[in-house]
Amino acid sequence: TSTYTPTQSIDQLVKEILRSHNNRLSSGWSTGLNATYNQKIGQKAGRALTFNINGSYSRNNGDGNSLSQTSNLPDSVGMNSPYYGDFFKNQNWNQSSYNYNLRGGITYTEPLSKEMSISANYEVQYRYSDADKRTFIGDWNPADSTWVYSVNFDPQYSNTQNSGYLMNRVGPGFTYSKDGTNITLKVLYQNSTLSGNRMYPKAVNFGRRSFNDVTYSANFRIKIDNLNSVRIRLNSSTSNPSITNLQDVVDISNVQAVSSGNSALKPSYSHNMFTHYIRSNIEKGRTFMIGGGFYITQNSIVNRVVRNSPGYVVYDPVSGQPLTTLSKTATFSSPINMNGDWNVNGMVSYGLPLSFMKCNLNMSANISYRQSPTVTGVLKGVDAQGRQNVEWTTNVSKNLSPGASINIGSNISENVDFTVGYRVNYNHVRNTFNLRNNNDYLNHSAWGNVKVILPLGFTIASNVSYTQNFSLNGSDFNVAYTMWNVSVGKKVFKSNRGEVNLFMNDILDQNRSFQRVWNSLYMQNVTNTSIGRYVGVSLTYNLRNYGSKEERNNVRGNFDSLRDGGRSQGMPAPPAGMMRGGYGGGFGGGRPMY
Repeated sequence: TSTYTPTQSIDQLVKEILRSHNNRLSSGWSTGLNATYNQKIGQKAGRALTFNINGSYSRNNGDGNSLSQTSNLPDSVGMNSPYYGDFFKNQNWNQSSYNYNLRGGITYTEPLSKEMSISANYEVQYRYSDADKRTFIGDWNPADSTWVYSVNFDPQYSNTQNSGYLMNRVGPGFTYSKDGTNITLKVLYQNSTLSGNRMYPKAVNFGRRSFNDVTYSANFRIKIDNLNSVRIRLNSSTSNPSITNLQDVVDISNVQAVSSGNSALKPSYSHNMFTHYIRSNIEKGRTFMIGGGFYITQNSIVNRVVRNSPGYVVYDPVSGQPLTTLSKTATFSSPINMNGDWNVNGMVSYGLPLSFMKCNLNMSANISYRQSPTVTGVLKGVDAQGRQNVEWTTNVSKNLSPGASINIGSNISENVDFTVGYRVNYNHVRNTFNLRNNNDYLNHSAWGNVKVILPLGFTIASNVSYTQNFSLNGSDFNVAYTMWNVSVGKKVFKSNRGEVNLFMNDILDQNRSFQRVWNSLYMQNVTNTSIGRYVGVSLTYNLRNYGSKEERNNVRGNFDSLRDGGRSQGMPAPPAGMMRGGYGGGFGGGRPMY
């Protein structure tokens, strides 16, 4: 990936511009295994033991270069004037890392009646990660206009560490099911232990840190009649600080974004609720759904940032020795716990058949409102004892985001399948303190997919999509691109269970991704370029369904029960800037694919 990120100072009085160019080449692989085993106990119906185990392993390697340019501006001219006094920082680095995750659980189920049962649940999980990044500093050689890199890596700008995470959870559960109404309740006590070591930039043996929490989940599906039902989902989750968050070690590998940990951090705790009403008329092919939800996070882990503070000195928290001094555009951040991060959202969707054209129409609309706080500090001076006087301010960023989508899916025949659609989303961002980060922007996309099965088992398929992201506050940004893919194929093997395809990806060679990241500190536009146009061959084979239909439904039901009763517990909260509990397409669009 290659990124170019120009950043202009927020305060015009700073008179400094920072530009950075980053190149990265990485490769990796991963593998995983999941298994579930159910064992009936005795003759009593419903009494059983369920075992599940899963594991994963991944390894990544990469190298790259980071070049930052800092330019001063004359005091007598504006921000758009030519700049002078360039200062460069050039780093080459290579990095390797591996991670593995092991998880196992056992559930004992005891029926109380035909409709009710209780369960005892135990789960253990261990995650381990190891990362090694070595950085080599480049010096400019004016004689031949080239960069000369050091033979040995610089420990101050490198990062080598490992961490382990052990979690044990235990607790009871309750299930009720009758006439289409289902209730599942679960409460779990959770003990988590973090451990780790760090070699660079400074050797630290972190030791162990333990956290104790109680999480809950409740799922209700209430059947009103054959057409109407209501679903309610409640759950809580925890997010523990990482080893890096908890270490009182200053990281100056990026002199423009110096950071430190905070050993006093507490885990964040989130409460989530979502409910929706569904009216589904299978005979007429119509489905209506309306719903809404919220989340709130206690002790959310956010960054406290010193910025726009040239001359601010960052000290070693252990020795008290000065480590680095911030430039005009540099920042120093450390994590803290804060309350006030919450979100509410709602949606409505309606799907119906268009019999005159043998298609299905789906329309949906959604809205989300989120606010998230952060703390920023500005250096105001140094007193007679040499103590730095920093003025701290809390900024709350608020994002109102309505959206809508419409799509039409074909139901013409087994040999013709197409879908066309359009989606639009508007974002209205306002801040209580950092007013220059206020913004309004829009992203929308249109797409179409078609696949036709020809005689003799030949196939032809094509899909095209157009995406545009643009600001409604002048010429801040405007990014648009079109993706077009085409393939031709041939059905093969017995019963046409296989298909060989020759395809061309990104015919117009415009493949890229765009994301606007916002929080209460800043707003960032991120554009990534990918492989682009290429030609490839693929082979797809559909495995046969084994066993009777009843046996397959029983297996599917067991997995659904594990998913609804277990996975909802302890799920990490999504990162800042992403809407939680978002909504997608809806119902009625095209034939289902399994």
